[in-house]
Amino acid sequence: MKNSIPILFLILGTFFWGTTFILVKETINLIPINYFLFIRFGLATCCLLPILLYNHQFITKSIILHGFVLGSILFASYYFQTVGLYFTSPANAAFITGLNIIFIPIIGKQLFSLRIIKTEWIAVLISLMGTILLLFDFQNFSINFGDAIILLTAITVALHVLLTEKYIHHNLYLILFIQFFTMTFWGGLFNLFSEPPEITWYSNNIIIFTLFVTVLLATIFAFSAQLYAQKKNISPSIIGVIFALEPVFALIIDIIVGNIPNFLSLIGMFIIFFSILIAIYSIKIKEETINNTN
Repeated sequence: MKNSIPILFLILGTFFWGTTFILVKETINLIPINYFLFIRFGLATCCLLPILLYNHQFITKSIILHGFVLGSILFASYYFQTVGLYFTSPANAAFITGLNIIFIPIIGKQLFSLRIIKTEWIAVLISLMGTILLLFDFQNFSINFGDAIILLTAITVALHVLLTEKYIHHNLYLILFIQFFTMTFWGGLFNLFSEPPEITWYSNNIIIFTLFVTVLLATIFAFSAQLYAQKKNISPSIIGVIFALEPVFALIIDIIVGNIPNFLSLIGMFIIFFSILIAIYSIKIKEETINNTN
């Protein structure tokens, strides 16, 4: 299958998102999350600066506008999740954010005329079932204001994937640079209205290590992998299914550090793995259809 490399890169990027969750959680207990996002995406922007200088001739008004839109939506997804967590439980937040799996094909079909084949729908629905079993708190779930805010996170994540598909014709690293710069801009703006952190980020080893890992692996590599996969025509609905692996990888790390999940979470994890196999099969079907057409 010719798309196996972008799929592997995307899974690896999702692995970095899921496995750095513990580090990020520890870090935002030390410094405000807006400050952390500002430093994280600011450093990522600086790392990509040589690429901007090398490809400056490809900068156009449209790539600046599209990169700003993508970066603003990405920042909104982080911001809504942060605000929502003040009003709801982490379990509710994780589950509702995971609903982007179903929002991607629904919004994509209605607003972007996204073509979704039957096996993609099957992969999406099975992945959604696995997400419910993995993250849904059947005993303590209750709906509140925070859940509505978190729902906006799921919608903005879906919109980011779908708009990336629309703007993917641009230079990959330039559009990435502008997204990161926009995230840094919004993070800096929001920091003007926040209390300054009690410690400096460069004076704490945990914060330095978290930034090193998240900037290089969970930011530059992970978002590059998403863009690369979409540039190689991996469907947004398949991207959403693979994103469902993020809480799976977080659960695996939880198990490694000694936290034993419940039986339903384990079943949900294996169901999500099964949905990935169906997603890969649907990619193969699309490839064969294109080859037969040609």
